Amino acid sequence: MSLLFYKAESPFLLRFLEGENMNYKSRNFYYFSSFNVIGGVESHLYYLAKKYGDRDWCILYKSGDAKQIARVSKLVRTIQVRPMDHFECERIFFTYDSSIAKQVDAKEYYYVIHADYQDQISRGTLPKGSNIAKKEFKYLAVSSVAKHGFDPNADADVVYMPIELDKCEDPIQLLSATRLTPEKGYNRMKTLAKALDKAGVNYVWHIYTNKAEEHISDNVYFFKPRLDITSKMKLYDGFIQLSDNEAFCIAIQEALMNGLHLIATPLPLIEEMNAQEFTITLPFDMEDIEEQVEKIRHIKEMPKVKYKPPKDKWGKYLQGKGNYMNDYVTVQATKGYAQNFILDSELGRVPKAGETWQISKDRLIFLQQYERDHRVKLIDVL
Repeated sequence: MSLLFYKAESPFLLRFLEGENMNYKSRNFYYFSSFNVIGGVESHLYYLAKKYGDRDWCILYKSGDAKQIARVSKLVRTIQVRPMDHFECERIFFTYDSSIAKQVDAKEYYYVIHADYQDQISRGTLPKGSNIAKKEFKYLAVSSVAKHGFDPNADADVVYMPIELDKCEDPIQLLSATRLTPEKGYNRMKTLAKALDKAGVNYVWHIYTNKAEEHISDNVYFFKPRLDITSKMKLYDGFIQLSDNEAFCIAIQEALMNGLHLIATPLPLIEEMNAQEFTITLPFDMEDIEEQVEKIRHIKEMPKVKYKPPKDKWGKYLQGKGNYMNDYVTVQATKGYAQNFILDSELGRVPKAGETWQISKDRLIFLQQYERDHRVKLIDVL
């Protein structure tokens, strides 16, 4: 008999060569045919293994997501079932699928009710021909809802689900708002994410950008650009800007003004703005950055950032007071334009309902008179 061990994930995860006729014995077996990438039964088995991993039991499965299987295999033994295998036990637990019952010799057969069957059948998410338990099975239900959905008269013990939460620590919240181009340090960003992952830093990194084409890390998330990003900056601990160079970089100023520490390449701008004390500096070549990674790990413990940008001098050059905002108003199109196929002469097209733009007060008087004359509503003044 030869065994193949899934060493990459866990020494307890066994996979067996086709053609071997094997007999397995355990006090308890729990059969779940296929592990999904995400799902309630998968979480149930993980928590069950976490709390009762010291009991004499084993999880049986036919196929499924490798990561899910590896996770439970670190806690209890798992066996991939084949048609020629045979299992002997005192108790076996099935959920959804009990098709391997003929391969099992057990003193007690349990069927675990994990769903509101009647609700799922009525909505078409669980076919009527689903392979559910036989009458001679004993029943366990994860809730009273599941019990009554399966059979209100079933003699089922409501066992609920064990939940043993993993230790939870608030991750470091990192932010970038930049284009993903070489001069903006995209390759450096990928290197930093890899280094943070390797060091086991607990972090999430939100990148607001115009284009994201590849997966960098499970801890890195891409979002479309938004103009109100400054209103959300206080939710973060650090701002990352790994550019080749920057002339001013408004995003850096906004981040510092919102109290974020800066993680950046050695940009001359940072020294000019007197922001060195708030900055974790990464070299341009991104080599030997272990020390900086450790600083990032403890970024929440660093002194609070108190920063004021240099005073601008634009008031010296933009002279005179204008009255643009007094002469123009903002309007919003109603459905009237599209419903009546009216072309706005200034826009050169039919504006969509909800679209906003500015018009002169003279134009407003004209449009309001047009509405009265033709008994149609075109705009709302905002």
